Amino acid sequence: MPDVSELFPMGLSEWRGWFTAAAGLVLARCPDDGVAIFFQTDIKVDGVWVDKAYLVQKAAEQSGHELLWHKLVARVPPGVATFGKPSYHHMLCFSKGVRCHPSHSTPDILPSPGDKTWTRGMGTAACAAACRFILQQTATHTVVDPFCGHGTVLAVANALGLHAVGVELSAKRARQARVLRVDGDGMQLRKCGGSWRAGKGRDKGGMRSSRQQKEEEQETQEQQQQQQDEQPQQQHEEQRGLGRL
Repeated sequence: MPDVSELFPMGLSEWRGWFTAAAGLVLARCPDDGVAIFFQTDIKVDGVWVDKAYLVQKAAEQSGHELLWHKLVARVPPGVATFGKPSYHHMLCFSKGVRCHPSHSTPDILPSPGDKTWTRGMGTAACAAACRFILQQTATHTVVDPFCGHGTVLAVANALGLHAVGVELSAKRARQARVLRVDGDGMQLRKCGGSWRAGKGRDKGGMRSSRQQKEEEQETQEQQQQQQDEQPQQQHEEQRGLGRL
């Protein structure tokens, strides 16, 4: 679900309320014999750590859903410091009716998220872990991703034999999601007809439409913001270090 940086000018306190309410709506639409799986990354805002796993679990408690498992997906190798965001993602699974036998446990820590289309995306390894659980532990045949982005969840679900439906506000990302595919067990992303990185949408004259250009500019701004979030605050840390001498 969107970070506070993606919902400007919404402030942090207002965003927390929106995020919890949105998670509650997702849970409310999940059938009792199905599962709702959230893939979230905590954020740091003005020195404050915002735990999205807590916000999702808060919504689940309010809606009467139980936590089936909580996995961590490593963003970087262990021991590497990160600054804008933590070094791991959360992946949480909730349900009202599904219960898992202990003999069906799967790893709690994934060493890598897998192949990604962009930094904010859910990687193919994480998607595959979620979809395989759905296949093995539920009677579900269709995966619904209400914030599908570039469509990695949809592509992995299809590759594993599940139907998939995605909802996306950006028309450009929706077009990308329609053609995204994964190759075999390796779960490598590709665009139908070539690499997912290949090509930009053009009009009949070979030029981008103003709508496509606006969408690309918005995505570029989001990616730049993500890079800024993850850049080490070296100058700040050096100043703090000098202050201790």
